[in-house]
Order: sequence, then C-alpha cells, then structure tokens
Amino acid sequence: MSLDLNQLRCFVAVAEELHFGRAAHRLNISQPPVTQRIKRLEDALGVQLLIRSKRNVLLTGAGSALLEQARELLKQADVIRSAVHAAQKGQTGTLRAGFFATAVFSAAHQNLLRIVEDLPGVHVRLEEMNSIDQIKALQLGQIDIGLAHTPIEHHGLHAQLLTREPALLAVHASHAYATQQSVTLQQVKADRFIFPTRFTAPGLYDGIIAACNTAGFSPLVKHQARHMLTIVGMVSINAGIAFVPKWLRTCVFPDVVFLEIQGSQPVIEISILWNPTNESPVLARVLRMLGYETEGS
Repeated sequence: MSLDLNQLRCFVAVAEELHFGRAAHRLNISQPPVTQRIKRLEDALGVQLLIRSKRNVLLTGAGSALLEQARELLKQADVIRSAVHAAQKGQTGTLRAGFFATAVFSAAHQNLLRIVEDLPGVHVRLEEMNSIDQIKALQLGQIDIGLAHTPIEHHGLHAQLLTREPALLAVHASHAYATQQSVTLQQVKADRFIFPTRFTAPGLYDGIIAACNTAGFSPLVKHQARHMLTIVGMVSINAGIAFVPKWLRTCVFPDVVFLEIQGSQPVIEISILWNPTNESPVLARVLRMLGYETEGS
C-alpha cells in the first residue's frame, strides 16, 4: 500500500481544523476534493479516520494515531523536495576541480578562491594533476572543471583563457648573469636547460622550443620534470636553467634568481576547461558565477 501525499495533506488539514470547509480554504481547493481524498485514504487504510456529523468532525482513535505520523511524513517530504530542488539548482552537491600546482600562484588564484569559498552548500574536491591528465579526466567525466596550461588539444571541451604572460628565466644565484635584470636567449644558448615534459604540457614545451629556435639555437635539454615546482627545485641545486611562469617571481626559492627575457620569449597560458556534455547543476552554477557559461571551445 502506498500513501498519497495529497490525501495526507487533506487529512491533516481537516484533523487540525476539525472542519471540511475551513480545511478546503486552507488548502486553497474546493471542499469536494477534500472529502474524496480522505475517503480514498480511509479505503486504502481500511479504517475510519474521522467521525462526521452535520456540526462536528472528530478524530477516531485510528485518526489520532495517523495524525502525528502524517505530520512527520509531510515534513520529511518537504525536506526531500527542498533537497532535490537545491541539488537541481546546483546549491548542493560536489564539484571536482583539477589544477596544476603552480596555478595557485597565478592570476587563476582568484578563480580557485571563488570556487572554494563562494559555493555554500557545495563540497569542492580539488585534485592536483598535469594538463594532459586534466584533459583526459574532463573527457571521461572524472572531473568537472580544470585549470590547465594551454594551448593544448582539448577535443570536445570548452576552454576560456584566464591569463597569458611571457615566461621568465630561472637561474641559480651563482650563474654568470644572476646579477642582471634581464638576458637574451642568445646569451644563455650554451647553458644546460631543465624542461617540462612534452607529454604533460605540450603547448608550453613547444612554445619554449619555438622561442629558442627563433633566437637561433636548439636548447641543450639536460633534465626534464613533470612539475614546475620540481623544475625550480632543480634550478636551486644548480642542475640547469629553466623557463618558468612569471607568477612564480612572487615566491621565494633558495638560490633561485628570476630574469626577464629580452627579444624572443616563450609565453605561458592558463585556461579554464570544462566538458559541455557534463550536465552537473553545480558545474552550471560555477560557470554562471565565473561568467563562462556561453563561451566557445
């Protein structure tokens, strides 16, 4: 046997008002449907819930027993309805966000901060991952939004550029040009370079190679690392020099000096990416908050 919530609402209204007319007015419906619903409820339960007379309506013992239970059921139904509507609007739920480690130091910081702090009711799960892994995770529906190095192949995804800045050159404090504010790539063409792996950030890698080629040389790549913080750490032990994002200049690394690059220079981009087939209401809420819901791919 299933209980009809409309029947229960009619019963509670009559039981509290002890009058069919007042109950109908309270429910904003006519009296006949109230009478019919309570009759169907009594038939379904196989008991008499109300004693009716021309002047009075009284609860039977069964009616008194049902009243408190019906109130609780209707209260729980309202809670369920509110929870479902909140989830549909993206007011509750989970957002899975991918990001690469140094994004927190960049102009993307404000976007991350808004995602973490400006979504009351939403659980934000951050996962550090390289750009290629973010693309795969977005395509497979394993994360909802990503902050990745671009340009990058992102078939089927939408992307919005967040920041685009020239790279700096990170050198050890003992480097011959460490006391200068800037250098040309020609001046360091004989140095040992520490590169990101092309697999994890192909756009960044190709941009660095292109800048070096434009400057007239092919860089001597002695070491490679998957993470930019690892690359800077290798510079700090004098393993070589490296192209790094400009936003890392605000950080302090032991024995690392950041130099501006004159002339040909790589450019480092960050974009926010998402899968337009992802129907998560929380994602839709985030995109509205960031103003990207209508952006192209």
